[in-house]
Amino acid sequence: MGRRREAKLPPMAKPLARLLEGEDPSRAHALGVGRYVLGRDPDADLRIEHPDVSRRHARLEVFEDGAELVDLDSKNGLRVDGRACTRARLRDGSRVELGELSLTLHHPGERVAALLEREGEVTLRRPRAQPAEAADPSTAAGPAPRQPSLALPLTFAAAFALLVVASLLLP
Repeated sequence: MGRRREAKLPPMAKPLARLLEGEDPSRAHALGVGRYVLGRDPDADLRIEHPDVSRRHARLEVFEDGAELVDLDSKNGLRVDGRACTRARLRDGSRVELGELSLTLHHPGERVAALLEREGEVTLRRPRAQPAEAADPSTAAGPAPRQPSLALPLTFAAAFALLVVASLLLP
């Protein structure tokens, strides 16, 4: 099968997720937020020695609340949860197949985000960075969307804090 190689985590980064080869817990790759190239290439971030894996098979991007996998024109392609694809949003427990090799993503942050969403909790998600080809201004449909201001929520929070303090200090 493949040799395990630790992903290059940025200094001080804590592992956020794990990518497990097969069912063997000793063959897990620790992942922090960032981009990883999966493949047999010696320069791949997650080196996987398996005959069905291309030199640069796929790119995995890990976020705080999930992950995305993109095929890099590999010979055997990708299957995520049994479906062939070239790009897929991964969830906690997603099963990724690179030919005959099976990988499973374990991502507690995605599990929490999915649970909150399912229960109707309002959650904030950071906008994803656009790939370089999509960021080309000549292909942009219009001006970049404005980021929402935090002035109103902060004003209400400060007013609420003042009310709480005043109610505690006044008899």
